[in-house]
Amino acid sequence: MDKKENNLNRAYIKNPHDSYFMDAFANKKSISTFLNTVLPPKVLKQIDLSNIEFDLKSYLNEKLSKRISDLVVKTAIKTDTTKEKIVEIDIYFLFEHKSYKDNSILLQLMRYQFLMWQKDEVDKKPLRVIIPIVFYHGKTGWNIPTSFVDQFEVSEDIKKYLLNFSYLLFDTKNLNIEEEKYQALTKNIKLTAQILLMKNIFAKNIEKLEDVLKFWYKNGLVQDKDFLEKSLTYIMFTNDYSQDEIIELLEKNIEEGGEVMPSLGQRLLDKGRTEGKKEVVLKMFKKGYKIDEISDIIGLSKNEIEVILNIN
Repeated sequence: MDKKENNLNRAYIKNPHDSYFMDAFANKKSISTFLNTVLPPKVLKQIDLSNIEFDLKSYLNEKLSKRISDLVVKTAIKTDTTKEKIVEIDIYFLFEHKSYKDNSILLQLMRYQFLMWQKDEVDKKPLRVIIPIVFYHGKTGWNIPTSFVDQFEVSEDIKKYLLNFSYLLFDTKNLNIEEEKYQALTKNIKLTAQILLMKNIFAKNIEKLEDVLKFWYKNGLVQDKDFLEKSLTYIMFTNDYSQDEIIELLEKNIEEGGEVMPSLGQRLLDKGRTEGKKEVVLKMFKKGYKIDEISDIIGLSKNEIEVILNIN
């Protein structure tokens, strides 16, 4: 197993939501598809999506990075001027899956903008244009203001003197792929499938996940081994469904679905080898795996597992 795979395993164990989001948006095609969906038409016409570049540096502080992922892509605003005068633009994504109100996300959006403008000043460049986007798939509806100034409970007369900016919100709860406004998204079937899974990952009713699996099968995604294993790993580490429930779900909705589990089991075994079996044991036990099942997959004895679980 190479270093890249080790890092992937580590990420999926510690931050399954963040890792699945970053995997979904790991390529320029997905970013372009998503921006074609979320940007207002008048804005979209002015953005050059043919030359997207990733900025892989995270701008989160340590506290925020434990629960929010950020992603920056760079492109330009279309102009009729010479190339020397093309206006650069940052599109700054924040990924949020918590369900409680936390206005610190507004501060993080502001913090990124300030840091980038500060850098532009040092470099003696014009201040860049920045469009913030929040991708949300939490358990409850989004209840944080989309304009910075609206967090202050003061009159409009006072608000006009306060710092302000707005961000675009993509709340998966509002996603209905049958609606016309999401047709651009459905042109990228894999991205659509990943977002649908993130939308339904907290569903207590397993029938919601059943609909997701039917979408996978209908669109041929069950043949994509990498997609299938990452998606099933994501399901296993983010909800309370047991292994038996997942196998039953697979067998019901995917031909030979039960045969997927051995390869997934090997993936979990690889995780255990690289990240420490204790953490994997605790997570698997929490998800409803029996000690015998954990022993078979992880390769520890029942006694060793009982010690980890503090079972006398």
